[in-house]
Amino acid sequence: MKKQITLATVLDVKKKLDSLPRVDNGQRTVTTREAIQVLKKQITELRNKGYTFVKIAEELSRHGIEVKESTLRLYRKGGKLQRQPVSELHRAAPVAGSHATEAEEAKPRPPAGSRSGQYEQLGLGHR
Repeated sequence: MKKQITLATVLDVKKKLDSLPRVDNGQRTVTTREAIQVLKKQITELRNKGYTFVKIAEELSRHGIEVKESTLRLYRKGGKLQRQPVSELHRAAPVAGSHATEAEEAKPRPPAGSRSGQYEQLGLGHR
């Protein structure tokens, strides 16, 4: 059973949250992505002046924002390097009627990554 919360408790918490003081954002830490977002206009202006991403990255690093040129390029486009796991929907599903026969299953399979096939057997190399 879910815990019940009275309206009086909610209103009391609301008052307490409203009375909390403002946090000094000058001391808040930010990610590299957030820093680049804040500096986006200045980075664009430097690009318009002829600066390369390498030079801009060097300048930012000299002033305390360690960033690679490739990261600047990526963040400028709004991208993010992220590996996504292959979902079940994208994995190969067995096709109806494609199950191997017992004779095929008994055949030893070559190790993964080995080159075995008709082209190698004919001496033509891997295609």
